[in-house]
Amino acid sequence: MSPGHVPLRLDTPPEVVGVGVGRHGLRERVEQWLLPELHSVHLYDYHAEVVVAGVAYPIRPGALSIIPAGTPMEFRYRGPSEHVFAHLRLPRAGRTMSAPIMQDLGDEAGSVRDRLTAIVVAPAARRSAELWSLLWRASTGPAGPDPGAGPDHPAVAAAVAYLEANLARRITVERVAAAALVSASHLNRLFRTRFGIGVAGYVRRRRADQVEHLLRDTTQSISSVAASIGISDLQTFNKFCRARLGASPRQLRDGPR
Repeated sequence: MSPGHVPLRLDTPPEVVGVGVGRHGLRERVEQWLLPELHSVHLYDYHAEVVVAGVAYPIRPGALSIIPAGTPMEFRYRGPSEHVFAHLRLPRAGRTMSAPIMQDLGDEAGSVRDRLTAIVVAPAARRSAELWSLLWRASTGPAGPDPGAGPDHPAVAAAVAYLEANLARRITVERVAAAALVSASHLNRLFRTRFGIGVAGYVRRRRADQVEHLLRDTTQSISSVAASIGISDLQTFNKFCRARLGASPRQLRDGPR
């Protein structure tokens, strides 16, 4: 495998374990962590640097990184930094292809960001198909749009995009509805039809899902995980985890995978 590239097995779709918006550089300008069993895909909107297995790669807006499971990462931020992430488990067998650890998506960055955000609410099979398509594109070059990636209700899609970008901030149903260009009551009805819960319940569930994934599947610091959903006080974060996930942050991190 050539330097600066990651081997990928793509004969079958990957298992998508987590997807969302990562929020970093809020408390610490340098973060070191890894995902012991999962590959990570990041789409960046900022300037920074990441050291992957001892090799430094510049981060620029519109760049996409694919980092293999179990690989130490050190992110060096210049300030508050947010990126769209997907964490996935690849097949253990199959032919091996190669993709750059870091590549510039250019004009495709916006459409890739939209697709990554959309799979947050997609069924598991659609999540896997979308990530599979993206990994193939990373390995073989630009590909056309996936005709099977049908959009959600436009207001739901707009609301989810707003929520994923703002999980670390104060969110009100009125603000989400304004971003989706519908009334708050109508948006709540759409969410109950689509997800079985209203907007506020969806926000609580997404924050809890993201926290559980980051604590169980990554070595990202507990304070950084707390900051990713807008909690700066660790005592408050402890209460959040116990209320929403039934265990303390440390218990979630040390518990069975």
